[in-house]
Amino acid sequence: MKRINFDAAVDLLDELMAEHLPKEYRDLSRQIIALHLNEGALAMPRVTPTEAERAILAMRDGASVDEIINVISMEDSKTREGMFRVLVRTHLNRTGINNVSMGYKEKTLSPRILNFSDTIDIEKPICEISNQVKFLEDWATFASQHFAHADPAVAYDERGRDTLVRILHDLPDDGLAQFVNCRSGKKLRNHVDGDLGWCRIILGIFTGLRFLQEEQWSCFKTTQEPNLNANEINRLIKDCSHRVVQYGHALAGSFYADLGSTRFVKDDTHVRACMMAIDSSLTSVEDRVNNLIICSDASGVAPRIMDKLFYTACSGDLPLLGLKLEHPRVAKATFIGRLAGCCD
Repeated sequence: MKRINFDAAVDLLDELMAEHLPKEYRDLSRQIIALHLNEGALAMPRVTPTEAERAILAMRDGASVDEIINVISMEDSKTREGMFRVLVRTHLNRTGINNVSMGYKEKTLSPRILNFSDTIDIEKPICEISNQVKFLEDWATFASQHFAHADPAVAYDERGRDTLVRILHDLPDDGLAQFVNCRSGKKLRNHVDGDLGWCRIILGIFTGLRFLQEEQWSCFKTTQEPNLNANEINRLIKDCSHRVVQYGHALAGSFYADLGSTRFVKDDTHVRACMMAIDSSLTSVEDRVNNLIICSDASGVAPRIMDKLFYTACSGDLPLLGLKLEHPRVAKATFIGRLAGCCD
């Protein structure tokens, strides 16, 4: 079996970034790669433009990667609060709820939702009806307080406010649970004649919190298991997508990946393209993920770091600095085409 030499693949990425980064950043390509492939920078980022500017200035001043990481923000997903934020932000990254998150440049950081979700008492068992009522009451009050707010990213419109009020007023004796099985939010929408996007995010956050509580907040710890393999990863993703409304396979995998574990990898489009570029016989999810783990261990790097290398090269996205490669498709095609040459 061919095994990717991590250092050779990083050299290839450096070569491509020096060509495809915006011109003013090309001299920083190696530092930018080191930042994005650092184990301290794996959790979901929440970097502000000001922090990104500070990080770039620190690079030009010769700061170490650890020093640069200290000036940018990421979700503290080892904590319960951070884990819940990653779950909520992952919901905001899905399709079909644009009216819920619109008005902010980064939809996963939508203040309309996060300003409220950060106030939820996540220690109260959400399966209890009284806590579901409190959850809906607090959200309906928040929506009324921010109705037609001057800041469009914070403001609630009639669709959001009225849907929350209707759900609260028409909540059955058994709470939200009966609306979960249809998996789409349509049953709840039909019950209250509300907005589908808002029904989706409400059920998503409710079932997501219930999932985290039922798992006793063990998700991050589970992804750090040293013997994590493709079968176990697939089991975690399938279980999460089944229990959290509106989490398909891709979103459930993204949730676990964005917790920032060094061991968790998933078979996304970038992993699939890169692993098959070095060995076209890797046609199954299990083979690709397990071989990625083997290649990583052989190179002495964490599997998630190899995964991030593939993501960076194939997406052209550099979220810790708010940058993108200028010709990401060209860079991706070149990286994949030459990756086999980086194998031992």
